[in-house]
Order: sequence, then C-alpha cells, then structure tokens
Amino acid sequence: MYSSDGGLEHSSQLGDAIAHLLVDSTGGIWTGYFDEGVFGGGEYARHGLARFGPDLSLVWSYPPDTGFGSISDCYALNVDGDIAWAYYYTDFPIVKVGPDEVNGWTTSVLGAKALIVRDNKAALVGTHTSPYEVTQGELRPDGHFEETSRGVVRTEDGIIDPESGRQAWFSRGRSLHVFVERHWYRTEL
Repeated sequence: MYSSDGGLEHSSQLGDAIAHLLVDSTGGIWTGYFDEGVFGGGEYARHGLARFGPDLSLVWSYPPDTGFGSISDCYALNVDGDIAWAYYYTDFPIVKVGPDEVNGWTTSVLGAKALIVRDNKAALVGTHTSPYEVTQGELRPDGHFEETSRGVVRTEDGIIDPESGRQAWFSRGRSLHVFVERHWYRTEL
C-alpha cells in the first residue's frame, strides 16, 4: 500500500486467483477468489472470501460452517459501507457478511456475475446462459431470495454486444458499474 505522497507503507501477498477486490468504509480489503485459488492458491484463497485490514493482515476468512455451503468460486462481490455481499458457486446463495453476522439466502439463479443490493432488495446480473439478464427480488426473512422480475441490462444504444470488446462488471451497494472498452455505464437498484 502507498501513502498519499507515493511512499510505500505496506506490502503483502493476498493470495492467488483474486477475482474481486474491494475496500470497505473502514479501510478493510475484501477479496473474492475464483476456483483456481480456492483449490490451490494458498492459505487465504482456500476460503473463497477474505477480509484484510488496512495493514494487509488477515482479519477474517469465510468459515465453512455458515450453513450456506463452502465457496468454490466467488462469482460476485459487493461491498457497501462495512458490509460485504457475496454470491458463489456451488450452491449460488446470496450471503451478507457484517461485523458480527453472516446471513444468507438461497437462490435459483445460476452464474450471475454481479450482485446489487438495497435494503431487503437485490438483483443478480447475468446467468450461465444469458450474460445480460437481470433477476430482481426480495431477500425474505425465511432465507430465500424471491424473484419479483426479470429484465435485460441495456444502454441507451440497446443491449451490450458480447463481442464489443473487453468488459468489466462490478457492483457497489445499490449501483452496478459496467465498463466496455472506454465507456462506463452505471445504474442503480
């Protein structure tokens, strides 16, 4: 890590095969790992989701006994304030990690690449068969994500062409950010 004047303050290895890296409001660094890291990326990656402190020391890693299954591949990570939200393979639950809690909701959506949340609402973007499909729903008290609507991610020019070049999708709280080549698109839940 570097200071505001460009001087090196800390350095560390956060593991191999990082799919997602986001910083929370307290300076914590959340990392979501893809399968190559989980099954061979060392101590940090094997849990699929970890939080490091501002000094890059490991603060928390996803426990296997949450009741929401283990993480084989973190498909989507969202950090809002000091709360992290994850969506992962193999069971594809939505999991909320707070300072003192881990809660989860089962879903029937397979293969989303982004997750946006707002209060008790959530949207999963993409599926294994339709990369631009959006599934919106409610995070119910019974631990299930109840779908309320489906749609497609569109820009003012129409649907994003899968062949339109490099794309990056990420979410922050209620906002979805999509980068396609030199264009930046943003929408909210």
